[in-house]
Parts: sequence; structure tokens; C-alpha cells
Amino acid sequence: MGKDMPITPTSYQIATPEEAARNLGKYKAFGRDNWFNRHRFEIVSNYLTSPPEQTLLDFGCGNGLFFKYLQQHNQHLLSSLSLSGYDPYFANTASQEDGVNFYSSIDNMPTQFDFITALDVIEHTENDKKTLRQIHALLAPDSTLLLTVPAYQCLYSLHDAAIGHYRRYTKKSLSHILSKAGFSVVYSSYFLVFLIPPVFIRKYYLVLKKYVTGKISVNDLPTDPMNIFSLLSNIELKLIKNRISLPCGSFIFCCARKNNTIKSE
Repeated sequence: MGKDMPITPTSYQIATPEEAARNLGKYKAFGRDNWFNRHRFEIVSNYLTSPPEQTLLDFGCGNGLFFKYLQQHNQHLLSSLSLSGYDPYFANTASQEDGVNFYSSIDNMPTQFDFITALDVIEHTENDKKTLRQIHALLAPDSTLLLTVPAYQCLYSLHDAAIGHYRRYTKKSLSHILSKAGFSVVYSSYFLVFLIPPVFIRKYYLVLKKYVTGKISVNDLPTDPMNIFSLLSNIELKLIKNRISLPCGSFIFCCARKNNTIKSE
């Protein structure tokens, strides 16, 4: 599990962005304030500073869950940040009335953001390096990218394919593409260590179910069957807040700083 896994397109039939957006729209864990979303957002929020007049872009904001989290759980950050969201495949769920500028095209967006979050986003793009370079161009000099990605290609399953994932990562491979795209990693850690067994089981359960029934659902084997997951995630959160890097997990969090130059291939 500690070995670096190659990041190459999978042999599974990957959903198109439009299909993936529809599947995510049906995915219960994507549309509710559950422990999984809170855990991701609490990790990311801990690495956001809050002096006045800072700008934040949520790149690939989906249905606006991160903004909803800030509204419900972190009003201090919400009041000190100018918020923008970008997503070409979801409708404008974060309107001007909510204090969020929403963009469906990069061409119409301002540049020089102080923070950009990309939460489970770059694995949805066929060329993740190109996506990271687009993010690089939108950031102000020496500004911060906060991102999360799924971990370990060996855990890749029909579930990943259905929601449009091209790949999973390791800390080493993620650091490599960030460096190529013009970023320096400040801190990174695996998280959701305790989800590795359920995710591994789901991988082969979905293969069997598709073989027997010919169909699967993105909600097969939900990721939060037990309240104990919430307790375990709180322990993880305390470690990550103290910048202790966990050695394995089913996801990766990374805080990276924009460099002034991009490395050539």
C-alpha cells in the first residue's frame, strides 16, 4: 500500500462529465451534511487564514456543498472571505444572494485569488496537469491551493468510474504533478484511514453485482454505515490540525503554495 501507484487512465468505462454530474446528483453522500463532507471541509477550513478582504475560489464547486458548510459551521471564515465558485457541469446553486460569485466558464473569471480549493476535482479531469496549471494561473503570487483527492489506484472501482474518476493518487505522485504544474507542497497527509477496508470491499462487491444483475448504483455500500466513523474522523482531524502526516488513508489532503515559474516537461 505504501508503494507509489502509476497514475494512468483505468481500463474501466469512465462516465462522461455530464454523466458523472448526473450520478453525483443522485449520490446521497454528495448531497447531505454527513460526517464525510464535514470531515473534508473541516480539514480544509483549518488551513484557510481569515484576514479581511481575502478571496477564495472553489474550483469545481459542484452543488455548492463547501459554501453551505461555511454558512452552517464557520461564519467567521465566511464573513472574512470573498467567495467565488466555478463548475461547468452543475447549475448555479450558489447565487449572488448567498454572497457567492458563480462562474461556469474559466474565460469569464477574474484572476489573482488568494486561495483556491479543489476538493475531489482533479481526478475527474483527463489531463490533471493541465487543470492544475489553469488553477496556477488563477492564483495570486505566493498564494495557496488546498485540494483533496482519492488515494491508491488499487482501490479504483466501478464506483470511481461511475462518478467520473480517471485515477487515484499517492502522496508521491500528487507531489510530482503539483511540482510540474508550478506548486510547492507545504503539507500533505492521507486521511480516512479506516475507510480503506470498506472501499476495498466495495470494489469487488460492485464487480460481482454488475456480473449478476448487470447494473450498479452509486449508493451501493454507503460510506457511513456506522456512527463510529464520525468518532474516528475526529481523532484524525486533531492529528492533521497539528500537521501530523498520516502514513495511509483512502484520501489525500494537500496544502500547496504557488511558485512564480512552471517547470518544463
